[in-house]
Amino acid sequence: MQGMLKGSVTRWWLSFAAVALAGLSSSAHAQSGMSGAVSTLPRTVVATPTGTESRINARLFGGRILATITDRNGDPSDFAGNDMIRLVVSPERGTAATALPFRLSSAELAGTRAEFEAWARQHSGELLALLFPGSLSSSALGRDTAQVYSQQFLLSTVLGADAVRQPGASGRFGAGGMVEPEWFSRDNSPSGYSGRAWQGLYDVTRSLSVQGRFADQREDVHTRALTMAVDYHPYVELNRTVVWRVGGLARSGVTYSKSVALDPASVSDIELGSLDFGGGGWASAFKDLGRTRVGGGAIFQGTKNHVPTGLVGDDLDYLATAFNGRGIDYDLSYGASLGFDTSPRTTVLGKFMETRNVSSDQYKPAERVTLVGLAYRTGALRFSGGYRNASAEDLTAHAVFFRGNFDW
Repeated sequence: MQGMLKGSVTRWWLSFAAVALAGLSSSAHAQSGMSGAVSTLPRTVVATPTGTESRINARLFGGRILATITDRNGDPSDFAGNDMIRLVVSPERGTAATALPFRLSSAELAGTRAEFEAWARQHSGELLALLFPGSLSSSALGRDTAQVYSQQFLLSTVLGADAVRQPGASGRFGAGGMVEPEWFSRDNSPSGYSGRAWQGLYDVTRSLSVQGRFADQREDVHTRALTMAVDYHPYVELNRTVVWRVGGLARSGVTYSKSVALDPASVSDIELGSLDFGGGGWASAFKDLGRTRVGGGAIFQGTKNHVPTGLVGDDLDYLATAFNGRGIDYDLSYGASLGFDTSPRTTVLGKFMETRNVSSDQYKPAERVTLVGLAYRTGALRFSGGYRNASAEDLTAHAVFFRGNFDW
């Protein structure tokens, strides 16, 4: 019975991933370099004494695009042929990057599509710092995957206070399965911006789990993204007056995103993807004080993302090269938990954690998470649910979580 149930859940996870990937890649691939990316943005067509112009003032991932495209081929809705573009890419958040204007020379501030693409290749590193100051996932998924996964692991395993009174068990404790709907927003976002996500976790074994996140964002483009990862997390336990747990963590996964124009008539889109690898160590300690248990723990991990050119296409291969030139990203996550038994079967939970970047080529502000919930135990089954809040600089996320643990 247990094997059948675990097999059914595993098949559900695989089906979810297949359906999500099929939905993301359902339309034809129309990507064509930075020109195609600019073409996904909303524009205002203006008639001038010298002709027709398309003016763009929109956010693209982590940067802001200010552009004017002068129509010379009789179609103001495209950017092709002899159309001329003037453009400046500016940072959208408080990064160290400075604005980057498109120019062929000190006297030439406009150029054709071909000239613009050649310029983008020459300035790939500067464009990457402006459009993706953080990781690819932080722009496509709304939150950085390394931070999301470390937070889920810290909250469900390292700070799994609702299961600490089961000493001697190895592997993940406190969450056999989890699902979270999430809503997130950014400060100073324009009217109409929305971001929502679904997160999930499933334990294949006590020391091997699968995590995933699907996000949908609407701002100046409509971006849908999916990430799936597998993590291995063995540990040893020292069961004394204070319960100590020390373990390791190895993770690998894939992230894929597709951004399309809000105008349904547009055929432009932007497809991006990365392979994600991470590893590190973690430790936690718990102490029972009558009906109350307190705990604390930390994770130190390194993360490296690789963007295969096959996931971005030859027209954006220079961005992939720039992405892959970034070094290993090191983060430290730490937190504390408090549990109080209100009855032999129920426990009120409270957890707080913070993730800080230790060393990175990326822009990664600290992120804080607060969780409150209620756990219920009956025999071999344990369930918990509650509310989670995450905040980082200009980001605020709210989620409702549901977890279940089956003590097979």
